[in-house]
Amino acid sequence: MSVAIAVQVFGSEVRVALMSFFRDHPAATQADAMAALGFSSPLVSRHLRVLLELSVVVEQASGGGPRPSRYVTDTERVRALAAALVAHIVD
Repeated sequence: MSVAIAVQVFGSEVRVALMSFFRDHPAATQADAMAALGFSSPLVSRHLRVLLELSVVVEQASGGGPRPSRYVTDTERVRALAAALVAHIVD
């Protein structure tokens, strides 16, 4: 199962770029990622939704109010998925 998830996560340049961005810019918003990476809103929304569903990027709790969601990459989850993929290929 984790190999299939790893393929989904690492199989898209957009997803890899988003993971890297949210790793390097913790608590950034979707709009921040769009501006920095030059991706359209629908493209970021679609790929961010997948990363959230796979628990690779997580939403940080907001302090309340109408603030935009902020995201961070779960680096431990990314490492575990990368290791599962490598082990599957090499072993």
